[in-house]
Amino acid sequence: MKASMINLLVFVLLPGFAFASELPSPEYRNIAPGVWYGEVKEKDPPIVYHVIKVDTGADKVEIRPLRPRDDETLGQVAARIDSEEVHMLGAITADYYHYLRDYKLVIPWGILVQEGELLFSPGGKSALCSETSGLFYISVPTMKALIRNSPATPGVRITAVNRQIKSRENKCGIYNSRWGDVAPEISEGYAVTVTGDPEFRIDRTGQGTITGISRLPVKVPIPEDGFIMIMEKLPPSDQLDLKLGSQVMLDIEVSSSPENAVGGGPRILRNGKISIELTRENFGSGHAFYIKSSRHPRSAVGINPDWKMLFLVVVEGRSDRSQGMNLRELSRLLISLGATEAMAFDGGRSVSMYVDGKEAVKGDRQIADALGVFQIIK
Repeated sequence: MKASMINLLVFVLLPGFAFASELPSPEYRNIAPGVWYGEVKEKDPPIVYHVIKVDTGADKVEIRPLRPRDDETLGQVAARIDSEEVHMLGAITADYYHYLRDYKLVIPWGILVQEGELLFSPGGKSALCSETSGLFYISVPTMKALIRNSPATPGVRITAVNRQIKSRENKCGIYNSRWGDVAPEISEGYAVTVTGDPEFRIDRTGQGTITGISRLPVKVPIPEDGFIMIMEKLPPSDQLDLKLGSQVMLDIEVSSSPENAVGGGPRILRNGKISIELTRENFGSGHAFYIKSSRHPRSAVGINPDWKMLFLVVVEGRSDRSQGMNLRELSRLLISLGATEAMAFDGGRSVSMYVDGKEAVKGDRQIADALGVFQIIK
């Protein structure tokens, strides 16, 4: 027993063990104009990894986040959205997640923005962001959100978008159909129903009307044509007038105003050098050790020096054919592929990759979100 524990510690802690010799680069095959796929299988050490390389400026190619329905795996998401108008060329697992059993809801740890709509607010961790121009970059997004009656009134600061808050946190959260059918409950406070714009946009001001106020705890349905605001205390009327029929406006700003953003973390490459930024991104000590030092299946995304090429990477693990990687090894792999900026995505059993109509790596768990590559046919 003692010897096996020592062997386990050596396996987990020795840095760079998997890179006693450099791993070969993939031999890519072209699966669409501007998109390539490659796979590497090594026996000594046992490593299998996969890469989707994408020219972000390629004609009729789009890269954007995906949000599953219910408890879908990546393969199930891909099968559902593939169509004649938009062909899915590839996808990889993205963010870590919490499963809220009471709501049967999978919540990503970090931000999720789809075509200007904020689905989940930032969580203080890295995200792959893109602008309408097609430029991709890695940042730690921040949010400023305010709901008020008019530009002349102070209003109330929103601190959570489709994220659970607790009593006595002095926070204010807003929830639309992206959360579910019923707003989250806290032990004391108020649920304010707003009818109007149902989407939380970062590219325009939302408008609505107060149509209901309920004292918590109680199950409050989320309207299809609006949202619910949860707060512990009602503000003074000169700050935010919440009487029935009052008009409100919602402004949400996200740093850099991305058109799309998908979270993960931590950043592992900065300016071409290994920079594993677990502390900066507030990963707890337990999560940090597990995420950084242990060898697991991995997913990650990298960007080349001129910001025009993306590398979507999945490393298989926890098997005889592939032992997985720790974050330093994953960082070195991204450098060898040509990336100078990179961040990790989720690891472990969730890791999966879909390529050209099939699952190259099949995960056996539901996912919070994914990063997809599409070919626009029409």
